Amino acid sequence: LQNSMYQEALAFFRDMIAAGHKPDEVTLTCVIGASGRLRNPLVGMELHAYVIKRAWDSRLQVGNTLIDMYSKCNLTGYMGRAFLMMHEKDLISWTTVIAGYAQNDCH
Repeated sequence: LQNSMYQEALAFFRDMIAAGHKPDEVTLTCVIGASGRLRNPLVGMELHAYVIKRAWDSRLQVGNTLIDMYSKCNLTGYMGRAFLMMHEKDLISWTTVIAGYAQNDCH
């Protein structure tokens, strides 16, 4: 992702899943972040569903990345719901959701 190869990251993730490998928290945050940088809400929502099905939605870093992804996709309603559903919130969670509303002109 450091080289802006977001499509490639998502393709490798799909290949990894197809090969039967299970992602860890770092992998999930990377691919969720990639979908946000691509402004691809459909892929982001698919990844969010994947996270929920595997009970990764309670992970703080994953939740923060979901908030950021929805913000980048201009989906503040989904961003707000993802924030509210987080079991644990930290300063990054609060800052990300505030910045998301501000960047999407939600006053």
